[in-house]
Amino acid sequence: MKTNGVILWKDRFADRAASGLKVDDWYKRNGVTKHAYFYWHRTVQDDRLGLAEHLYPLLPVIFNIFNGTDYYAY
Repeated sequence: MKTNGVILWKDRFADRAASGLKVDDWYKRNGVTKHAYFYWHRTVQDDRLGLAEHLYPLLPVIFNIFNGTDYYAY
């Protein structure tokens, strides 16, 4: 399920790309904090990949499988 925030920020990222502005310039012009921009960037990426919050504990295991390591990468 997509939240209103994800939908809003997908539109904002599309606007930023269409503007041709660098990320720093875009978020300053649009009154967005750097923290908020990158928080939502990660959230939208996770949504596009279909990652649910309940899968986050499995990421170290998945990392180990693909990386061939015996340690957890937290």
